[in-house]
Amino acid sequence: MGQPSRLAVTSLSLLLALLCCLAGRADLLDSLERGIGDMVTRGMEECGGLWHGPRTAALLGTVSTDLFALRSRDFPYTLRVVDNYQVNAITLPGGHIFVYRGLLAHADSVEEVVGVVAHEMGHLEDRDFQRVVGRQLLWWGVAGLLRRGGEDSAANVSLLVGLLNSLRHSRRQEAQADAEGVRLSFLAGYHPAGLVSFLSRIRRHESSWFQRIFLTHPDSQDRRENTEARIAEWIRGNPMAAQRLCLALVARGRPALALRLARECRELPAHRWWAEPEADRLAADVAALADVPVVRPSRHETPRSLYAAVDRIERDKRIHHAIEVGQAIDPEVGHLRYAVALARTLAALVRLQGLIDRGHEAAYRLSFLQEQSEELTACLDNAVACLDGARRGGWILAVALGELIASGPGEPLERLNSARLSGVLAQVQWAVYLIGRAEDSVDRLLHACTRILAHSYCKALADLCAEHPEATALLRGFIDAGARTCYPVTAGRNAPAGAEHSTEQAGDWVEGLRRALEIDDCGCEAVEDVYILAGLAARQVSEEVVFARDHMAVGAGPCGTASFRMSIATYRP
Repeated sequence: MGQPSRLAVTSLSLLLALLCCLAGRADLLDSLERGIGDMVTRGMEECGGLWHGPRTAALLGTVSTDLFALRSRDFPYTLRVVDNYQVNAITLPGGHIFVYRGLLAHADSVEEVVGVVAHEMGHLEDRDFQRVVGRQLLWWGVAGLLRRGGEDSAANVSLLVGLLNSLRHSRRQEAQADAEGVRLSFLAGYHPAGLVSFLSRIRRHESSWFQRIFLTHPDSQDRRENTEARIAEWIRGNPMAAQRLCLALVARGRPALALRLARECRELPAHRWWAEPEADRLAADVAALADVPVVRPSRHETPRSLYAAVDRIERDKRIHHAIEVGQAIDPEVGHLRYAVALARTLAALVRLQGLIDRGHEAAYRLSFLQEQSEELTACLDNAVACLDGARRGGWILAVALGELIASGPGEPLERLNSARLSGVLAQVQWAVYLIGRAEDSVDRLLHACTRILAHSYCKALADLCAEHPEATALLRGFIDAGARTCYPVTAGRNAPAGAEHSTEQAGDWVEGLRRALEIDDCGCEAVEDVYILAGLAARQVSEEVVFARDHMAVGAGPCGTASFRMSIATYRP
C-alpha cells in the first residue's frame, strides 16, 4: 500500500479548516440551511403538496405562536400541513415544519399535536442538519484521503463507518429532539404527555439486529420510556412551572388532566404547597364529568372488499420492490428522454404510494359507519374495481422501471433507442391513467364518508352542549385555545345569515360548523376541515371524560389507553 500523498494530506487539511471556519460562522451555516429549506418548500408548494384548511389553520396558528415564541434561532419558523394521509411529521432545514393531514385526523388531543410539533422544533433548535452535513463531509474527506493512498478497501470501510455513525447520530438526534420537545411543550403551557400518548400508538415493526442498525429512529417503546422519565424530571425540578401548567390545562378545557398532574405532584414535598389545594379544588369539577357520555363514534368492522383491494396492492412484491427501488435510486442523467421516462415512472410510483395511503384512510373512516346508503355502496364498489386496475398499473410501472434501470450506463441492456423509449413512456402513461381513475374513485368515497362523519361529530357535540352543561366548559376551553375562527367557507353567495360571526359560545361554534357543511358548494377541503376540527374536539372531550371516570374509579394515578404512565413521586434521575 502506498503512503498518502502530500496533495491528499493538504486536501484533507483544507477540508478540516473549512469545516472549522463554517463551525465558527453560524450565520453562514444558517444562510445555507435556510436556502436549502426554502428551495424544497417552494417545490412542495408548486407541486400542490400542501393542504389548506382555514379552521385547522387557526388552531395550528395558535400552537405555532405558543411554541415558536421560544425559538433560539434568528430566522422565523413556519408550520404547514402536507396533503397526505400518513400519520407523520417532518422538518426541513431553515425552520420549516410540516405535519401530515393524517396526523391531524388521528390525533386524540391538541397536546398530541403540540408534542409532535415540539419534537420537530427540537431538531431545528439543536441544529441537527448542520451537524449531519459536517460529519458527512468529514467522512468523505477521510475516504478520499485513503483512496488517494491506494487503500480502496479502507476507504469503503470508512464510508460504511461514516454511514453507521450518521445513523447512530440520527437516533441520538431523535432522542434529543424528544427531550427538547418535552421542554418546549412544558414552557409553552402544554402537557408533554401528548408526545408520549402519540408515541404509544405508533405501530411497532419487528426487525432483526442487522436491520435495527440502520433504523434512524429509536424504538417506540424506548422513546416512550425515555420521554416519560424526562417529563418526570422536568416536573420534579420545576414546581412553579408545574403549577402554571396545571392552570393552563384548566383554561384549555383539560381539568381531568390537570387533576391527575396535581394529585401526582402533591406527593412531592416541593410541590405540595400548590398541588394539594389545586387537587382539592378540581376534584369536584372532575367528578361531575364522570356521567358525561363519550362523544366519539364507535368503530365497526372494516369493509373487507376495500381493505382487501388496498392490501393486495401494498403486499404485492413486484410493486413493493419497485417502490423501494424508486425511493433509493440515484440515476446518472445522460440522456434527456431517458431521464424524462425515469422521472415519470418514479412520479407514478409516488402517486401509487399515496393511493395506498388514501385507501387505508377510506377503509378506516368507512369502519365508523354502521349503515351504508346506496350511494355509499356504489362508491365503495367503484373504488374496489378501480383499485384492482391500479394494481395492474403498478405491475406496468414495475416492468418499466426494471427496463429503464437495466438500460442505464454500464448495465446489461443496451441504451434504449427512441422507439423503445416511446413504448416505455406509453406504458407509464397508461399506468398513470389507471392510478388516476383509482384516485378519483377513492377520493369520492373518502369525501362521502368524511361528510357523514363530520355531521355525526357536530351532532354529538351539539347534543353534549345541550344536555350536559357541565361538559360545555371542556369544549369552550378547546375553542378558546385557538379553534375559534370566522367561517370563510360560508362567505359565498349561499352563505347563511350570521355564518361569518365568530363566537365564544360552544353551542354556536358547533352550529357554525354544521352550517358550513350544509352549503351547496362546500368542497372536499371544507368538509375535511370541519371533520378534522370537530373530530379533534370530540376526541379530546372524550379523553377528558375517560380520565374523569378513571379518577372516580381509582381516585388517582395513570389511566386510559392514551395516557402517560409514570409515577413522579418514585422517579429517580
